[in-house]
Amino acid sequence: KLNGADRSDNGNAAATECAASSQLPPKKRIIKTMSQSTAAVSEASVPWTLYARGDEKYINPTHNILRRDILEVFIESPGERKKKGRTSASKAIKARKSRFAGRIGLRCRFCKHFPQEVRAPLSHIYPEALEGIYRATSIRFQKRHLDSCEFIPDAIRKELKALKDKNCRGSKSYWVESALRIGLRNSEDNKGITLCPEINC
Repeated sequence: KLNGADRSDNGNAAATECAASSQLPPKKRIIKTMSQSTAAVSEASVPWTLYARGDEKYINPTHNILRRDILEVFIESPGERKKKGRTSASKAIKARKSRFAGRIGLRCRFCKHFPQEVRAPLSHIYPEALEGIYRATSIRFQKRHLDSCEFIPDAIRKELKALKDKNCRGSKSYWVESALRIGLRNSEDNKGITLCPEINC
């Protein structure tokens, strides 16, 4: 439990983060760290997260919790072969996998293992472009899934509730730049996001 002094410190930290979040990191810094970030992603097994060290300077506290603790990045796999006796939910999953196969998606890490019929809406989202990650996450997922998902731990819910009145918009451009640093790219056919860990892709 936090005492009064700790709460005050947290409030001051959140205010500092909001003030800094409207400023983008220096361009040289992004170029310098890009090779390290993309190499780490290419060697790691998926899924992974959007979060990276230093995000707190440019993204508000609530969005940092979403990026670090709730959402995970994954590559959608092709749908399995048709089986007899499929339910409407399993047919919907097959259709989704077929439509988005090979694309980068974002999903709730706490309910991904449960059947679709018990998950809250928008447990899986597929931004159409890097520029759409911010909207898909901070507007669609946050409003339609976050409050409805019964599998998100109470500790995280309390943390989000405490930050409700302390947030600011943050930098939308940083969401794109940070996605590029972990190897995400807009697909060549402009139909989603793909993984391309090599800088020159």
